Amino acid sequence: MSDVLSAAISIGFHGLAFAMVLYLVSVGLSVTMGLMGFVNLAHGVFAAAGGYVATSLMSRLGVPFAPAILGGTIAAMLFSIPLERVLYRRFYGGDELDQVLLTIGLAFMSVAAAKYLWGPLAQPFHPPPALSGQIELGFREFPTYRSFLIASGAVLVTVLWLGLERTQFGAQIRAAVKGVFADYILALEQTGARPFSEVCKVTAADVDLENGTWTLAKWKNSKKQKGKNRVIYLTEPMMDLTRRLMSKHAEGPLFRNNTNTPWSRQSITWRFRTLGEKLKIEGLTAYAVRHGFITDAMARGVPVAVVAELCGTSIQTIQKAYNHLNVKHDVLREAARKAVG
Repeated sequence: MSDVLSAAISIGFHGLAFAMVLYLVSVGLSVTMGLMGFVNLAHGVFAAAGGYVATSLMSRLGVPFAPAILGGTIAAMLFSIPLERVLYRRFYGGDELDQVLLTIGLAFMSVAAAKYLWGPLAQPFHPPPALSGQIELGFREFPTYRSFLIASGAVLVTVLWLGLERTQFGAQIRAAVKGVFADYILALEQTGARPFSEVCKVTAADVDLENGTWTLAKWKNSKKQKGKNRVIYLTEPMMDLTRRLMSKHAEGPLFRNNTNTPWSRQSITWRFRTLGEKLKIEGLTAYAVRHGFITDAMARGVPVAVVAELCGTSIQTIQKAYNHLNVKHDVLREAARKAVG
């Protein structure tokens, strides 16, 4: 084997091994951001915590490799639980900038803590005999431990893909994550209600299933129209959705994200922006769906007064912004023909 080819194989192998290490560290970010919409830039902190504990168990206490790895995993889990309960949970569904600032701050703090506890130098690590030395792959030898890292990364990639894409459990997770936002979009499409001050605020106490309505005492124009409640009329799909959400959330807002936290304006805005980028629709927002409801109603000939009542706004507002859609061009053309004989 020529020296050039041997060097290329060696560089490729070691590069793949380091890439797998980075993947094993970063897979947590891809899962939390992809499924939960949470930007956790401190994902490496938990991997580092487990690694430090595992190497300490091996080098200082003589714990074998497998139990040390298990101990590091358990330590990282125990370390993460209070952080999730005290800090992370407060930012679910919030602005991504707040999430970034929180997690970067945790990363800086963890670096300082690791240097204080373990020092600035890399920790000694001695793999077990089974993972030491070289492994023969037919045409040349490769480091056994780095081959183990590559195999571990490949197995994890396969397990995650099969688990999320090819199992009933994975389908349930994806459906739960996507379904809650789909429920919210359905409510906008079917009611024409205001995205933040109405849909996000409705509770089980506001629902009248007998009459098929949501009734809100506090709404945008409640001060201008004292004593008048905002009544939102429900279609059959919305009746079914409302019943399902009421069975889950007897108290508090009906519409919640996949972490069971009420939707925030920032989270909804981010979701619509992401959806618009995927669908290549510029300017897609929650209010665009409400405007679409009004546009469709006007184009189908629903009277202006009825559209205004359905959407909780004034006739003047509808006429000013949408009245051009209520013009019947065919009728006017026929009238023009009659006018000229």
